Amino acid sequence: MRLFFAISFLIFWSLDSASFTNTPIVAIHFANAYNDISIIKNVLDKKGKEGEVIVELTQEHLKFFDQKNTTLDQKIALVNAIGWGKSNNIQIYRKHLELKYHLNTLVLDSVLTDPLYPGEEFCFNAKKITAQELCLLGYIQVMGNHDRPMLAYKAAYEAALSLPTNHTANIIIALILAQAQAEYDWCSSYLHMKSLREDARLVQDRLRKGAIDSIYAYFDSGASKCNTPVHEGPDAALLTTQNESPLFNSVVFHDEASNGTRIHVLIMNKGSEIFGASYLEIIFRDEEMEGGKYVFRDKLPEIQPGETIEKDIIIPEYKTYRPNTEFKITIDPDHLIPETNEDNNVASFYEQG
Repeated sequence: MRLFFAISFLIFWSLDSASFTNTPIVAIHFANAYNDISIIKNVLDKKGKEGEVIVELTQEHLKFFDQKNTTLDQKIALVNAIGWGKSNNIQIYRKHLELKYHLNTLVLDSVLTDPLYPGEEFCFNAKKITAQELCLLGYIQVMGNHDRPMLAYKAAYEAALSLPTNHTANIIIALILAQAQAEYDWCSSYLHMKSLREDARLVQDRLRKGAIDSIYAYFDSGASKCNTPVHEGPDAALLTTQNESPLFNSVVFHDEASNGTRIHVLIMNKGSEIFGASYLEIIFRDEEMEGGKYVFRDKLPEIQPGETIEKDIIIPEYKTYRPNTEFKITIDPDHLIPETNEDNNVASFYEQG
């Protein structure tokens, strides 16, 4: 499983209105990179001639979505071409999936809902829906209601987990999360996109260069927000999640190589001085383990002012998804390095099993 995302729970920078007048879902257009595909070109031409913001899904579009030999990036590009805004497209695609898999409306309700409560899962019959279809469903949902992006999260999250090397699926979940954070935490969205750009494992269904350049350009325009020290002296901050929703916590992954668990952490020195070499401590509670918990420490290198480092902790032959596991991650647990802000050294959350 792979879903590279870390959300800073302490940075609440606002974006300069001159730089960002729109949120990501509204502002990012990449379908033109696919205008050699007739069905996408037809939509773009229609919008260009008639000045429409959004085009309604047709049976032709639905057949295109159902084609097994069509890559996910092309299907997503069609959704991008169709556009954002209020429409019947969410209901049209929902109805299509309900008829295709003989589902009642409660099944799709379980997918397109805010992930608010621990242990909340899809209805069993929702498992009939393919990962590609879940990704499409999530993107159509957020394009149709960008004011409530988390309604799209569960569908896109499950798609990315099921398609760990799929470039398009990972980009879509990143866009949905960026939409959710747009007004208060741009830095985490930028760092997420940066990690996707640098990840060589995302080889399946890669978005075309013109498309991904448009997406990265939007996020790069806010990169300076993540490199400016905000405190005097050293200040190492965990850029990870503290959120009520277990589905929102995505620093813990299955590690195929070791048949175990990988914990991925981003740490940024938000201070004006070097943060000296120290330790990272991870504690997770599991009733099946002796003592009920696991404690792990690993060395951290020096971190320069404004620098962000990535740290992977591998726990071989152990799976944390049984059922829900509580985590606590701490920088410098022995408090050996004086900092201007000690409050951002700790993150506590849990992963849904």
